[in-house]
Amino acid sequence: SNDETIIIEANTLPGLSPSTVLFHQALAEEQSLSPLQFLEKIVCSAWNQITLQWNPDLNEQAQNEILKLYIDSFGKAYTEISDQSFSEEDAKNKFITESAREELVKLKASYIDFVLAKQRGHIVGYISYDTSKTPEEVYIKALTVHPEYWEKGIAGRLVRSVVGMFPEATVFAKTRKANVQAINFYKK
Repeated sequence: SNDETIIIEANTLPGLSPSTVLFHQALAEEQSLSPLQFLEKIVCSAWNQITLQWNPDLNEQAQNEILKLYIDSFGKAYTEISDQSFSEEDAKNKFITESAREELVKLKASYIDFVLAKQRGHIVGYISYDTSKTPEEVYIKALTVHPEYWEKGIAGRLVRSVVGMFPEATVFAKTRKANVQAINFYKK
């Protein structure tokens, strides 16, 4: 009774749905992938993807993750100098823990903005920055990535996210002289 035609999908070749085209492309790669391998690769890629969040609420779980992240990263970054600077392991751990707590207080301050890097819902890094002095200047206050995620481009992505938000501003970063890894990173 109704002569209306509804086109759900249009293909240039009959029987080639978008998924079929994707599977054919996967098979045509230099190292071909079966449809199952291809789907697994897509799912794993999405599952492992790093997402960025700007100024999210810091609930108790997020605060605990940031404290752990800071302690693990700080401890690893300063491994080389810590033995020379601290006579006892307890003193080093206390210093790192107190530094982490101070960092969390800064993140909760109204004048500090930050971006979290997350993977599978867990915080793997963050950058905090201050724009309160002048609109032409952005000061990176902290850049921290969990050691398991070092050398994966996360720190660079966090810095680019801040630079991208303020394309006309000059971005400043400072770190301790002993943090050679950070100094080399910022030189890039």
